[in-house]
Amino acid sequence: SDATSSTVNLSWTPGSVEQDHWDIYYSTSSTAPTSTTVLDETNSRINIDQNPYILTGLESNTTYYVWVRGNCGSGDVSEWSDVEDFQTECNAYPIPYEYGFEEEEASDMDCWTMTNCNTSTGRTATDKRTGSYGFGFNRNSLYDPQYLITPELSGTSAGVHIEFYYKHSANTCNFQVGHSTTTKDVASAFTWSEEVSNPSSSYVYFEYDFPENTKYIC
Repeated sequence: SDATSSTVNLSWTPGSVEQDHWDIYYSTSSTAPTSTTVLDETNSRINIDQNPYILTGLESNTTYYVWVRGNCGSGDVSEWSDVEDFQTECNAYPIPYEYGFEEEEASDMDCWTMTNCNTSTGRTATDKRTGSYGFGFNRNSLYDPQYLITPELSGTSAGVHIEFYYKHSANTCNFQVGHSTTTKDVASAFTWSEEVSNPSSSYVYFEYDFPENTKYIC
């Protein structure tokens, strides 16, 4: 849990109350370690005595798989645990930062976060202003509200100015913009603007200023 661009905070339930040392194996492959797997500083941490444990030296925007086993010393180790996976965050984007959903590769959106979104919400060729693509929220009462969050931003000590265009395609609905100086938790980390009405079926220009040290915009 709590992954950054280069670290993750791992925790687990020991197999017994006496267990106080463990081995960690991690990989970008989901293939489980075996008795012949070579463990070294590039893929493991051996005989650690911390739980939780902060694993460092990871690549950004990467999916990792991790296993843990007990280590009682002198080669006495348990079986590896079941696999768990996590994804590291992208490196922070320094401002000024410009992102158009129009001409970008779909993979570029890996660094954006969609939360509580309808499965048909996302990058779309249907509702575009210019170019080839835009971003559309597909309204559904089961997914209300829906959130689109920027990658982490850096260089924001003087605040952040945001600009974009918006419209509705079929059903009108309001929207808000928000900022967080800490995490991407939409339930608690963001401070929200007043609601903005969205009455136009043609694109309308929108701009907003956020305070210093803004880390994420939603």
